[in-house]
Amino acid sequence: MVEVITQWPGHAAEEVERLVTLPTEVEMNGVPKMEIQRSISLYGLSDVILTFDEDTDDYLARQIVFQRLSEVAYPTGVTPTLAPLSSPRVWFTATSCKVRSHTAGIETFEDWVIEREYKQVRGVADDSGFGGTVMQYQVLLDPARLYGYHITVPQIIQQLSVNNANTGGGFYPQGGQFYYVRGLGLIKDVQDIGSVIIGSQNGVPVRIRDVGEVTSATPRAWASSDSTRMTMPSKASL
Repeated sequence: MVEVITQWPGHAAEEVERLVTLPTEVEMNGVPKMEIQRSISLYGLSDVILTFDEDTDDYLARQIVFQRLSEVAYPTGVTPTLAPLSSPRVWFTATSCKVRSHTAGIETFEDWVIEREYKQVRGVADDSGFGGTVMQYQVLLDPARLYGYHITVPQIIQQLSVNNANTGGGFYPQGGQFYYVRGLGLIKDVQDIGSVIIGSQNGVPVRIRDVGEVTSATPRAWASSDSTRMTMPSKASL
């Protein structure tokens, strides 16, 4: 059995069925030695289960499915994954989680503490978190200050992208030792984002904090009327 799990957060089951589940099923039709194909589409989640003949090698079946997945045209940002190769599973449902924090704090606790502990338990093949909100770094831009500095939103996006990475600088010898050189530019907190240079005005650098406010909050589906909201997921920086 091969299980294809695809998450598309924020989309209704009908959209998941039409744009994720159905294309996956169509591409999987005709897979050698496949007996049954089943699927279920939920809010933000698609699950396609392919059952093969008993004499089919598990790794061969997974390889064939993986190759066919590359031919499926999914919506932007959607990436399917294969469930771990395991024997019959036990579903564990947590009905409550007593963490004195907001939903984003609970999601962070699940990703970085609970999930890692579960995967250390003997017999557990995988832990898949679903739901909750993710903490983000958000840049709230002031249109008036953007106009005053003659800075555009695409320019800010570009500068945030290129100013969030570490670089290598080789090494230099001194005495009998070698010293490795590297540039530290990975963003760690809101202060680092605010210090990113996005342009210059009369020879003076213009930084993110000069044209807006940087904060850490959960994603929202709206933007206030007096500002432009940009978000950067902070999960990768934890």
